[in-house]
Amino acid sequence: MAAPPGTDWSADEDLLKKVDAKLVDWWQGDFVEGGALFHLADPARPLTELAEQALAQADESHEVIVTEDLTVGLVAITQTCDIRRPAARGPMVHFARLVEILDDNASRQAREKKRPRFVHVPGRSDHSFADLEVVITVEKSVVAEWTRHAGCSTDAERRAFTDGVRRKWSRFAFPDDVVETLEPLVDELDKHDGKNTALGNAVRELEDIRLLALSGWSETPMDLVVYFILSPATEELTMPIEDWRKLVGGWIQKCKPVGDVRGVEWEVARFDEIDAYTYSLSDQLDTDNLSAPNAPKT
Repeated sequence: MAAPPGTDWSADEDLLKKVDAKLVDWWQGDFVEGGALFHLADPARPLTELAEQALAQADESHEVIVTEDLTVGLVAITQTCDIRRPAARGPMVHFARLVEILDDNASRQAREKKRPRFVHVPGRSDHSFADLEVVITVEKSVVAEWTRHAGCSTDAERRAFTDGVRRKWSRFAFPDDVVETLEPLVDELDKHDGKNTALGNAVRELEDIRLLALSGWSETPMDLVVYFILSPATEELTMPIEDWRKLVGGWIQKCKPVGDVRGVEWEVARFDEIDAYTYSLSDQLDTDNLSAPNAPKT
């Protein structure tokens, strides 16, 4: 068993040097083929097929370690600086399950960051993704013996991967009344998503949608502003900005305030037009983080 932090125990210095030398080439987003995952489960109350299969192996304990052999692999999700940090100061690396999404529409949505559970691994294929729902912690001495494959090859790809990992755990949980108020907007976006139509192509041009509560999320009633952010002014749009404003205005008209929401305003802006202060105060709106509201209030 590893010694707790603060004790005098330390790993062999020669081993540490060898491990550090091996990990100096690793990046966040790099992957290995094959491998295995482990998680703790209660086979008497299984939530996965693997946990149910473990029932035959269980003793009197209500908790067992379930092993999943991987047919695809593992993806490093620890930040690059922490992967390369000397093992004496940071001995672990976190990996997510590497999966293939073969359905063309589903993989397109994941590549376009519409499924925050999945982060594209472009160095492997258009259909390869880190599944952030399932994560494992691995000591660096193990990682040092693995065959590394580059998951990203450019700075832009690495930034996109880092942003995808961040989004999974930093998404804001909007109040139920906000979710219900904006449900018509989500329906409109989903209706045109992936369609080879004028509106479908226009929706793909949305770089970001952000939501701001003018007095903060803890103050009621809430006055909302939805920012529809398009590509920078240096890039040409398929639809004029005036038409964009008409389109968005029609969408927002369908969003009737519910409960603690008093009103919904909106703004269409290019990425190089929105100021940093407003951007930092607002929260990213993913269509799948507008989870279904709780039971109706009575």
